[in-house]
Amino acid sequence: MILTQLDIAFTRVEIPSLTQYHPCNPSIIKHGDEYLATVRGCNYDLQRGYHFTIGSSPSRTPDSQNYLAQLTSDLSVYKYWFIEDRHIRSDPRALDGLEDLRLFEYQGETWVMASALHYTPTPKNIIVLCVLKDNVLRSPIFIESPNNAPVEKNWMPLVKGNDLYLVYKTSPYELYKLTSGKLTKIDTQNTTENWPEELSGSSCVVPYEDGYIAVVHRKTIDQRKRLHFYRHHLIKFDENMQPIRFGQRFSFEDERVEFCSGIAFDGDDVLLSYGLMDQKAVLLKMSKDSLRRLF
Repeated sequence: MILTQLDIAFTRVEIPSLTQYHPCNPSIIKHGDEYLATVRGCNYDLQRGYHFTIGSSPSRTPDSQNYLAQLTSDLSVYKYWFIEDRHIRSDPRALDGLEDLRLFEYQGETWVMASALHYTPTPKNIIVLCVLKDNVLRSPIFIESPNNAPVEKNWMPLVKGNDLYLVYKTSPYELYKLTSGKLTKIDTQNTTENWPEELSGSSCVVPYEDGYIAVVHRKTIDQRKRLHFYRHHLIKFDENMQPIRFGQRFSFEDERVEFCSGIAFDGDDVLLSYGLMDQKAVLLKMSKDSLRRLF
């Protein structure tokens, strides 16, 4: 299923490039009467086989710049600037930047969750949470892997009341509560045993109907062509944060690499934010009824 080819009404907006870095993987939230979106800029080109560059020279390492956009209710960008993260990158765990920020509101403040990268000699990623205030990332909390994995990405924040939970995996399901920077594993039912095990998080987990909803992705590899493909599914959770429904496989635009970092609701509308080939940052707005067709 290709979402933008369905017989539905939608608004599609690309967030423009702010620098020579390619914009991708936006996250979005409703913020008062407007929207906030983060955008990652990256220093490589997937269509050329990465080829990292910094300034005018080739580089051995990837690099990310992150930006914040303010948008009107019709998705027009009216403010757009850098997110200051250089003080976070002074930590050895984040030397090569913060990847794929997820925006969410928690205890009256705007937060982001990102994957901090230290690329050489062996790539290592660790999850970091920060408060986003005045375009600056503040109060970083680095979270060690609960499974001692060297690379951690794609966790999904879930805010319930005054508590913050992190969905580590959806199949098999692993849920943690974060308290004072420490993870506590939550006992959950085994309701996803027949779901694909290759599912990874994409968006945050946000309130929906009488429970919650999120977008996840599944990465497959064409061994002959040595290419990877990303496709998405919706996951519905009940009020107890238990996953109960697995949606249909869908693509946004039938591109090989697509990555959905955001989902937000505004009345009868839903907004999905995603990257295409790590070169475009796209916002898609449609009705809740259209979203239900993906189940």
